[in-house]
Formats: sequence, structure tokens, C-alpha cells
Amino acid sequence: MAAQDANPRSAGALRVIDALLRALLDAGLTEEAAARSYRSLLGMLLGSVLTRTTGTGAKAARAEPVVAYFRRMVAAGELPSLQRVLPALESGDCVQDFEYQLELLIGGLAPARG
Repeated sequence: MAAQDANPRSAGALRVIDALLRALLDAGLTEEAAARSYRSLLGMLLGSVLTRTTGTGAKAARAEPVVAYFRRMVAAGELPSLQRVLPALESGDCVQDFEYQLELLIGGLAPARG
């Protein structure tokens, strides 16, 4: 299965995260709202796939805490949106944002009913 070979901590994955954060920032969200929205999207859409990858490099990469990994990788200066939002990402987590995620989901479903 392709998901088993995925590495959520690859340079390609970081570019996707940066592009997603850029889109959220460009939409007018603050860094905090962009961080929460990113975590919500990650948790709702990709969380189980990304946290369960078993590719060869994935286990070794997970030995380093994700915050330390993000700090190290954004230092290169090639991920400006991730670098801008990193302090907001560090100040929260996916668990604390569950209520936020649920409100986003319910709020999006209500207009779809009509």
C-alpha cells in the first residue's frame, strides 16, 4: 500500500504543509487560526494515514519529536509559511483542537443540508 511507504517528515511533505499554511494565511487567517485549521485538516483528513506510516525512514524520523524536526527543517529558510506559523503550532496540539475541528465540520455541514 502506498500509504505505508509515505514519509510525513520528508521534504515533499513539508512543502505540502507550507503550501497549505500559505493558502490559509492568504485567505486572511492569523497565524493561530492557520495553525488550528492546519491541525484540524491534518487530524480529520490525513491523521491516521500520516501517524501510521511504516516506511523504512519513518520510524527513525519519529524518534525525533515533531516540533524539534520542524524547527530544524524550517531553519533552512525554504518553508516561509511553516516558519511563520511554527510558534502557533508549538503552542497547541491536535487533541486540544478537537472541539474546534468539530465546530468546523458541523458549520460546514449545516449549509450543505439546505
